[in-house]
Amino acid sequence: MGLLKFDYDEVRELYDHALSCEEFKGAYGQKPVPSLFLVHDQGVYLMSAGIPHLPNTAGKPESSKVAYAEGCSPDDDDWWDEARRLVGGDDFAEVLPLNLFEQVLGLGLVDIRITVNLGATRLTVSYTGCKKTQKKKKTKAAPVGDDLDF
Repeated sequence: MGLLKFDYDEVRELYDHALSCEEFKGAYGQKPVPSLFLVHDQGVYLMSAGIPHLPNTAGKPESSKVAYAEGCSPDDDDWWDEARRLVGGDDFAEVLPLNLFEQVLGLGLVDIRITVNLGATRLTVSYTGCKKTQKKKKTKAAPVGDDLDF
C-alpha cells in the first residue's frame, strides 16, 4: 500500500479537461467512461481520459499532460525505486471515474493524497488532503478524507 500525493491544481486541470470532453479513451479494453487514469509506467501519474487529449505544454505537445505523484516523476532522483515502493513493480492503468474526484475537488484542498492498495482483483483508493482554513489572515492546513472502494 502506498500514499501518492498530487498537486491540487494539476489534478483540477486534468479533471476540468475530462469534464469538458464528450469522448473518452478506455484503459486496456475497458469501456470508455468520463475519468482520469491512474498510471504506472514511466513514473506514477494521473492523466485525463478525455478526447482530444490535453496537450503537454512542457515541450512535447503531442503527448498528454500528466500530474505526477510526488517523488514519482522521471525528473526526480530515485523515482523508479519510489514508484516501485508505492505501487509495486507492474505497469498498470486504472480508471478512476470523475465522480470520485467531484467529492475531493469540492473541498478546497491544497493537495490530494491517494492511498492505493492493489490486490489481486481489486483496487482500493482512499483520499485525504489538506484543506485551506483562514485564521487571522493566515492559511493553515486541516486534514480531511474519505475512502472510495471500487
